[in-house]
Amino acid sequence: MGLTWEDIDLESQTLTVRRSLGHVGPALRFQEPKTESSKRTIAVGPSTIDSLKAHRLAQTEDRLAIESWNDEMNLVFSGTDGRPIRPDYVTKRLRRLVENAGLEWIRLHGLRHTMASIALQNGTDIATVSERLGHSDTNVTARIYLHGSKGTDRLAATALDDVLHG
Repeated sequence: MGLTWEDIDLESQTLTVRRSLGHVGPALRFQEPKTESSKRTIAVGPSTIDSLKAHRLAQTEDRLAIESWNDEMNLVFSGTDGRPIRPDYVTKRLRRLVENAGLEWIRLHGLRHTMASIALQNGTDIATVSERLGHSDTNVTARIYLHGSKGTDRLAATALDDVLHG
């Protein structure tokens, strides 16, 4: 929620996590990430860049249409008036979208788990996944996200069989 347009490099297809947006009393304020390793630059895919470009265009149209636009924070994800969005609103909105799509609800943080699991199951090394997540070391990533699956178990059995019985 603390991502600003200055944090996104559309040309190099990267985004930099520098801060979070959280409650300080009743107000929303930028805050330092939990750890130094939480500050990071990660690559994003072309479809994400295309979505961000479309979002920026829509946000520019909103800005031009509303006299009371407030973009002093220059947030990527803001309300239709440019002000920050409360994190609980994001959760409620996502829940509605998931339900309307007929999908099973997982917490917002579950999307992070899904990304890490998919990356690991598809050959991304644990060091890269750990850096993308902002973990200080790979042991944290392994303990939380690295787990077997029936598919990888079958691959292990086949590999072992190939070695032993060639």
